Amino acid sequence: MNKFSKINLLLIFILAFVIDSCSYPEMIRNELVYENDFESSDLNSIDGGDIMSFNNTNVIGDFNNDGFTLFLEDVVDHDYIFI
Repeated sequence: MNKFSKINLLLIFILAFVIDSCSYPEMIRNELVYENDFESSDLNSIDGGDIMSFNNTNVIGDFNNDGFTLFLEDVVDHDYIFI
């Protein structure tokens, strides 16, 4: 093997390692803990939220560098959360 082939082989190995290491871990349990479409203007679990109309539907929003707090009860131990 010449030097050029070794460098190409090393680059392919590094690329394969990076692509493989960027995957999400396998989900053992997929459990929905909160759902709200905001059409009913229900903000019981949300502090700091405001309902506004956008594209003929209700959304929570227009925070402009601000945010809201979602209070959830009885959430089991977890490693990560998808929002």
